[in-house]
Amino acid sequence: FEKGERVRVTLINDTMMAHPIHLHGHFFELTHGPAGYGPRKHTVMVMPGGKVSWDFTADPGDWAFHCHMLYHMHAGMFQVFAVRPLDGGAA
Repeated sequence: FEKGERVRVTLINDTMMAHPIHLHGHFFELTHGPAGYGPRKHTVMVMPGGKVSWDFTADPGDWAFHCHMLYHMHAGMFQVFAVRPLDGGAA
């Protein structure tokens, strides 16, 4: 992503466990629910069989994106995504 870009994330939980998903360095606005309802969050619970979507504005840096359940992180539910400045240089 590039600095200032609006990004939509959609997660679908096809497991039988809830996942508290956390995005470092950003707050995001939930996009589901009644019109005009877009609470700002940094962590959201994705329920079993559930779907959650949110929008955020990208800020430069390397940011962690993970499930808050430690054993889920160890099993691979941890990623780092990079946001670069508009000039394409290192964050």
